[in-house]
Amino acid sequence: MFPELRSRLRRSRRFSAVELCLWVACVLTAAGGVIALVAPAGGTNRLSGVALPFAVGAAAQAANALTQRRSGWFSGLLYAAAGLAILYGVILALSLPLRLTVEGVCEPAPAPCPLGFDLPITPGESLGVYAAVICGALSLLFDSVAAELRFRPRRPRRPDPGDPEKPL
Repeated sequence: MFPELRSRLRRSRRFSAVELCLWVACVLTAAGGVIALVAPAGGTNRLSGVALPFAVGAAAQAANALTQRRSGWFSGLLYAAAGLAILYGVILALSLPLRLTVEGVCEPAPAPCPLGFDLPITPGESLGVYAAVICGALSLLFDSVAAELRFRPRRPRRPDPGDPEKPL
């Protein structure tokens, strides 16, 4: 009945490119943290510490997506907090295989485990490391794209020289 009103309502429900990138990054961060927490289920879970930095990063990205039109400084602080938290989580996930390589692992089950050695990495923990690193890297990519779109310099609009309706 009112096509102009209907078109304005449709436009207001759409996300901007910045908000879409932030929500995708938030979902990827949360998924990486949950997979790192749940994948090693049934055995030892040395990746549980990855979930907290990923949760902080996802919360910062969600807050940034919800308040992204408010202030440039606040938005920049949220981008930095999310990026640092996700990077810390990825480094924490990568430290497990590195630590096991440097320190060494125990022999298989019947042999006693000497002091200072740890159990070998399980397939669940390996899946958790892969998921945390891949989801964290993709999340950092989407977060940096959103920051680039948010803080790109605006070009002043100049009239086209060949335009017959240029102002005097």
